[in-house]
Amino acid sequence: MAHILAVDDDPAVLVAVSDVLEGIGHRVSVAYDGIQAKDFIDQYRPDLVILDITMPEVSGVEVCRRIRANPLTASLPVIFLISKEHPGDIAQALDVGGDDFVNKGSIYNDLPIRVQTILRRFSSGSRDPRSDYLLAGGMRLSLMRPEVEVGEQVIVLTPVEHHVLHYLMEHTGHAVSTEALLQGVWHYPPGMGDPRVVRMIIARLRAKLEPDPDAPRIIGDVHEGEYMIEA
Repeated sequence: MAHILAVDDDPAVLVAVSDVLEGIGHRVSVAYDGIQAKDFIDQYRPDLVILDITMPEVSGVEVCRRIRANPLTASLPVIFLISKEHPGDIAQALDVGGDDFVNKGSIYNDLPIRVQTILRRFSSGSRDPRSDYLLAGGMRLSLMRPEVEVGEQVIVLTPVEHHVLHYLMEHTGHAVSTEALLQGVWHYPPGMGDPRVVRMIIARLRAKLEPDPDAPRIIGDVHEGEYMIEA
């Protein structure tokens, strides 16, 4: 069971989120604005945050920025709630550090899958200490914590950044398509999922890992929508 914070200024949305997540065994706390959300996160450190992107005073975007800027919460998973009337919010949500998004009209269908997918990423249990790291492309990726070592630098990743990098490193020397990432990381069925999610996460990884993100050398482009870490 995970402790999940749901944040939205619409009580009806919070009821729907709580019904769905409590129905699959999780504990849900709620906040009605960004100020409440920030205080709750600082005090209780939930396992996951479900965050409305548009709220008065302190928006979900600002809350996510603060989460990512704080070393104590930088790896906290965040799923944004998006209104289908504002599709441009998707890029903004992912750009500030969101791990995934769910349309508010699809809470009952899509939210349980997205939540379970994110929570599974760091619930694999104990590992043999000899296999706690994955090495590829000059990087040392922790399999127990959301971080990667590049040279002398330890870089904190969000859960989805960690999982995408893990997937690419497991396929070092091979081109990995956007479709493969949507299926392998987000567990979308074939032909489903939004390619923008992959593009934004790759861009975030390059910003963290590459000396020059505009001329990537660690996560290279193969063809359009294909990425590869060189062997």
